[in-house]
Amino acid sequence: MTKTYELHTTYSIKYTTSKPLPVEDIVTSLRAFEKLIRRTPAFIEKAYDGIEIIDTEVFVSKVVSGSLIEDFVITYVFKSKKDYKDAKKVIKKLLKDNEAVRTIVALGVGAVTMYGVMSALPQNAPRANIEAYNNTIINIGAKANISADDIKLILDGTTDKKTLAKQAVSAVAITKVDPKASIEMSGIEELTIKPAVIAEAPEEYTPPVPSEKKETYENVYLQIFASDRDNPNKWAGIAPDIFTKRINFILGEDLDPAKLHGKTKLYADIEITSKFNKTKKKYFPQLVEIKKIVKS
Repeated sequence: MTKTYELHTTYSIKYTTSKPLPVEDIVTSLRAFEKLIRRTPAFIEKAYDGIEIIDTEVFVSKVVSGSLIEDFVITYVFKSKKDYKDAKKVIKKLLKDNEAVRTIVALGVGAVTMYGVMSALPQNAPRANIEAYNNTIINIGAKANISADDIKLILDGTTDKKTLAKQAVSAVAITKVDPKASIEMSGIEELTIKPAVIAEAPEEYTPPVPSEKKETYENVYLQIFASDRDNPNKWAGIAPDIFTKRINFILGEDLDPAKLHGKTKLYADIEITSKFNKTKKKYFPQLVEIKKIVKS
């Protein structure tokens, strides 16, 4: 059985604001940061090649009112990778390098927070200050044995990007009430999230609207305006009960265009593909696939 080890470290955030913060918002932020901290093992694994973190526990150690400081205690449970020849050396170094580990945790939280915030921004929203912060992350990472490519690989490997975006926005949103507010990360000046960065973050997370959606309907009345006995993809018409603007129709693979050619009215099971119009903020039908004829 592979031996496991525990690494204990700390992380703190300090909100500097001139306005009182609602308790509910503090709790929301705490929960969000706890989830963001749980995303940091990949950064430690990159810095200390040869170890694998198998569990992470996060606790709030202390909350200091006034300037609002939140201290977290973190326990990483890890083991050495199988057959890694320098495992003992790496483990010994990891357990001794607590200051370095704290820096890695702080840059990891900063990196995932900004990545999440960027993911939540509308396409053309200002982001120059957030991008500048990301450059700071890269510079600090280089000193901690984590390259820019490593950071990009970790962030791009995020499988739940929407969840991360929601967590990041929730963590930062608490300071949106004060245009002069900032967030310090474990006392590392370079990682402080300054007012200009916070100003670019959205106030709340809005899930991105899919550019396309598909909907199925049964026994729908169709009016056929164009048909082709030889080509199932050159049809057109409307579904008056759903849309009245002529769009393209295609026939399902089980339907024979020659048998249906010339019919102007049908009842059918269909699938409508609609595309989102960003200007009008609505979906508009673009294509109908006729799946099954119910009545002709």
